[in-house]
This record gives sequence, structure tokens and C-alpha cells, in this order.
Amino acid sequence: MKTAFRLLVLCLPLLNVACGEERAQPAQSAWQRRATKAAEAVMDGEGLGEKLRTILHPTGKNGDLTKVCIGNDGPGIVVTMEVRWAGGLVGSLYTTIVTWRLNEKVGHVSATVDRDDALVRASEKRRAYLDEFCRTKLLKAFEEELAKQK
Repeated sequence: MKTAFRLLVLCLPLLNVACGEERAQPAQSAWQRRATKAAEAVMDGEGLGEKLRTILHPTGKNGDLTKVCIGNDGPGIVVTMEVRWAGGLVGSLYTTIVTWRLNEKVGHVSATVDRDDALVRASEKRRAYLDEFCRTKLLKAFEEELAKQK
């Protein structure tokens, strides 16, 4: 786990994402506080790791959301999700890290694959589908949770 944490920190050196250790965070706006709680609730949902794995690597199996980091990203928040899964033919273990950015003004900003150690990388089409999934389905769940935070 420590190796994965170090890799995650190296991938995201400019973000104030506390994951696995306490780090000083700048003061959060009221929206960021509510958004963080809403994102935590959405990430606690069943099957998200498997859904992300299905979107990005449909021939894999057993997608597991092993780590979630939520932090400030300018006026918005960033949610970093680590998904571990098994590959198709020989069942090798892989890790894919997805970053989802949101802000109060537009909601969904972007969803990107920041790391993917699979032998066959997720295609541009699959990455576009990830962005669409986050912009529609995941954002809807986030907005429902955000409404509960008022």
C-alpha cells in the first residue's frame, strides 16, 4: 500500500490531496466542505471500482476501489480514485488511477486516467466514456448528496 501511496503523491504533486497522511489543507469554502462530504458519500457506494474497471478495461475483472483521496483544487475539489483489478488472460493485477475534478460553477470539470499500468492502456474512446460517465451518472449522484449537505 505504501508504494501505491507514494506513486499517487508523485502523480499529483501540485494538489492538496491528503491521502494516507495528514497534510495541511488551505481553508475550504462552504461549497468545498459540502462537496467533500457529498463526494465521500458517493465514493462509499457499492460497485464503483468495478464500474470504473468495466468502462476502462472491459476484459478485466474484479475492479476494487482501494483508495480515494479528496482535496481542494483551486475553488473546486479533486477526487482521486485508485482501482485495482485483474487482467483478462493470465489474471495479472493492475492499478488504474482516475482523477475527477469538480467545481461549484460548472459541476463536472473533467475525469481523466492519471495512471494505468495495464499492458493494454485504456483507449481514447474508453477515456471519453469515463468522462461521460462522471459528467452524467456520477455527477447526478454527487448532486443528490450535495443537496443533502445544505
